[in-house]
Formats: sequence, structure tokens, C-alpha cells
Amino acid sequence: MADHDDNHDDPVGKKIRSHAKSLQVGARLPTFRTLCLTLAFVFGALYFVVPMTSPSPFSWTSGPISKPHQFIAHDCKSCHIEPFQKVSDTTCTTCHKLSAHAVHFESKTHFEEGACIECHKEHKGGQHPTVSASKLCTDCHGEIKKEVSASNLSNVPSLAKHPEIRVSIPKEDKIIFTSINEASDPTPLKFNHKIHLKGPLDGKEGPVRLECKDCHEGKGLMSVAQFDKNCRTCHSLEFDTGLPGVEVPHGDPAAVYYALVTAYTRLALYGTASPPPDLRPIPGRAMTGEMRASIEKNARDAEDRLYTKTACSLCHMTSKLPTPSESSQFEIEKVKIPTPWMRRASFSHASHELYTCESCHKNSRNSEKTTDINLPKIESCKNCHTDPASNWLAYNHFGKVESDCVMCHSYHDELALPKALKRKIQ
Repeated sequence: MADHDDNHDDPVGKKIRSHAKSLQVGARLPTFRTLCLTLAFVFGALYFVVPMTSPSPFSWTSGPISKPHQFIAHDCKSCHIEPFQKVSDTTCTTCHKLSAHAVHFESKTHFEEGACIECHKEHKGGQHPTVSASKLCTDCHGEIKKEVSASNLSNVPSLAKHPEIRVSIPKEDKIIFTSINEASDPTPLKFNHKIHLKGPLDGKEGPVRLECKDCHEGKGLMSVAQFDKNCRTCHSLEFDTGLPGVEVPHGDPAAVYYALVTAYTRLALYGTASPPPDLRPIPGRAMTGEMRASIEKNARDAEDRLYTKTACSLCHMTSKLPTPSESSQFEIEKVKIPTPWMRRASFSHASHELYTCESCHKNSRNSEKTTDINLPKIESCKNCHTDPASNWLAYNHFGKVESDCVMCHSYHDELALPKALKRKIQ
């Protein structure tokens, strides 16, 4: 009887067991597969329905926009011309006018259409959209001749292996880039840092002790010293011991000569080279041929002293013109101080103002020649800067400054935007 009950349940028992099974929680839930498909459909629908029905364009955004582009944050179509298509280079250049990276890149590039977004990543928050990873640069510059066989650039695989700094030297109508180890300053001046910095020097109003800041000013690039601003307090342009305090202007030789003639003419007519505006000529004194000849002789003698023995000759390369002229008989070789020295790099003294000038410009105090280029070499930079991607120990353990390529170098320069592309403030 027991065997019969185990193998052949009666209808009542089956009904009871079936009803009990239907009361279990698992029997009332969908299968795992059904649940996954249902959730996928719901979330997929919400992904499209919510943004399409929302009045805010930020429902579609993949992240906060960068600070440089925040003024167009509400106008997605400024960049996204076609929905769900990546931003094209043409779209970028409607607002940005940029120089080519190099002549080589005008005809060849490693990137297809969309080169801009390879290095400029938007919707990453408040940070600048330019990607700073050095690898973007060293992929080519690490072995540059593999990319451009005719290149004269040195390989730069990392900051740790960065070659010596090259400075820009003007030569005729061109700029020549030369290693700082081989370059010399071509400026036609006679200047000696050692004399000026040893102090004290004899100034017009007493002893003067000069420091770097007395001639070099500026928070970004250092300004070039100007005679009237930086030199005149010590260097007089007086030309006659009998006319103390009377000076010629600095600059054009013709203007110097006319100033000399004017001074001696006033002396002849007024008895002083610096008459007040209301002073009349000495009664009975009229300009005669003899006076004109004397004025001309005095002016020429003073001019000769200025250009061969005193003021001008102390700093400038001067020469006498082979053919006399009605104005100056001398010429000065044009002074054109190279600035900036590093045209292919950006540098700001403002970021380094905590340090003394001679921390980097080590040889300036002992420099005796104008040809000396008193700029720091790359090793001075490496004392404080490092690329963590290539030398993480130096960054983490020795407190050096994280310095990717774009800290000093720009892939291309930003040019003036054509007037036709400029926007109006609404």
C-alpha cells in the first residue's frame, strides 16, 4: 500500500501540492532572463525619452564644459553641427585661427579628420581642454627622424633626456636657432655686466650700486634696457664742459647734430644754451657769417667728441660717413637685441620670482663681453622640473615640479581671428 501511495498520488494530493507550489515567491517572479530584458528596455527608453522631453540641453551632455568654452555652454550646435557625430576640425577653425605645427604637418598628419579632438578633450570639467600628456609629443619627437627624415631637430624622448636649449639669433633677415653652448649675442654694443654689477659706480647724484632689477624689469619676459629709463641716471650725454647740464637726445645721429647746432646758436644769440621761453636775444647781436662758421665748427667738434671719445662711443659701434652731409657725419650700427631669446618656448619670470636672478643666470656677475649669452642651460631647469611619466621617483620623493611638454612648448600658435569670424555680445 505504501509503494502504491508513493508512485500513484491521489488527485487530492496533487491538487494540494500544486496549490502550495503556486504560493511560493519564486513562482510569482519573472525569470532572470525576462527581468534583464525588461530592465534593459526600460533604461534604454529612458536614455532617449528623458533628454528628448527635457527642456535643458544638459540632459545630453557627457560632462561639464571647460572654462574657455563656458560662454557657448548653452549652444551645443556651436560645436556639434550634426547629432551624434564627432566634432570636425572645420568646426573648430570657425572660431580658432592657429598656425601649422610645422611645414611637415601642412601636408601630412598622423590623425584623420578630427585631429583637434585628439589633443583637445572637452566635457572634462573646469580644466583646460588641452591634453598635457607628454606622450602626445614624444611619440614623434622621441625619434623625430623616423617621422621627418630631413629634420635637423634633436630627439626629445623625455625632459630627463632633453637636449640643450636652442636660442633664436637674428641673422640678416632670418632667425637662426643655435644651441646655447655655441651661440653668441650678435648685438653691436659694448656692454660689460661685471663692471656694472661690481659697484658702487659713480652716478650723477653720487655712488650707485646696481642690481639686476635696475635694468631688467617685467613679470613675464624681462624688458630690454632703455637708455632714457635705465642708463641716463649714470651716463651723461653732455657734450661741452662749458655747458654743464646740457645734453643731446639719445638715438638718431641727425637729431644729435641738430641739437648741437641749436645749443651753440642759442649760446651765440642769448648767451646761454638753455634760454627761458621769454628771454630775448642780446640787443645789437645779429647772426653774422663769422658766427655761423663758429657755430658749425663747435657743433662738429662736439659731434666728433661724442662719437669717438665720450658718450656714444662708450657703448655703440660708431663710424664716420665717407661723404660729409648737411646733418650728422657719423652713423651708429643699429642695435637689435634678440627678444625673445627662446621663440619656440614660453617662459615667465613671474612663476620664478621666489628665486634670485643668479640662481639661474649664474655667470652674469662675471660676464665681461656683450657676446656672452647669460641664459640658464637645460640642466638648471632640470634641477626643479621633471616629467613624472619618465622619472616618477624624482617627482614623488624629491619635490620637483611636474612639467609636461606643453608647460613650455605650444603645438601651434594662436593667430588673430579674422574680423568676419568675430562675435557680437548679445
